[in-house]
Amino acid sequence: MDQNGDGLPDAFQSGFTLLNPTLIYNDRLGDVPLQLTGHYIRNLSAASRNQAYALGFTVGPSKEPGDVSGTYRWQSVDQDALFTPVAQDDLPLTSNFQGHVVGLRTVLAPATLLDLWLLTAAPKTPPGPAQLRFRVDLGWSF
Repeated sequence: MDQNGDGLPDAFQSGFTLLNPTLIYNDRLGDVPLQLTGHYIRNLSAASRNQAYALGFTVGPSKEPGDVSGTYRWQSVDQDALFTPVAQDDLPLTSNFQGHVVGLRTVLAPATLLDLWLLTAAPKTPPGPAQLRFRVDLGWSF
């Protein structure tokens, strides 16, 4: 909400009490690992526009050098579902959007991962064009 009249939001309309169950199912397609995920978020302190959903999957191994896996996730996040100052920093929008995440992971060497991501987010209200972000992560464990 804009409380001081400068045209910029400076307060939240509701508080944040989040319910966030997550379901993860692991299986195999032959020799290939498969993980299905589902996330639900509800802000119990907001009267409306207070839910978020994410459904996705990951296929392929990511343990040994040369392994490659792929990820896809669809998300829908309402305006008051999340505390936006600390949520969704990977995506171009933090709330009030629907979007997709597509990723590719490869194990370059023991304890070294390379992740390539394409992230999209389109505003829900008012509807608008999708914003895109490309991200590269290099992870090294020691």
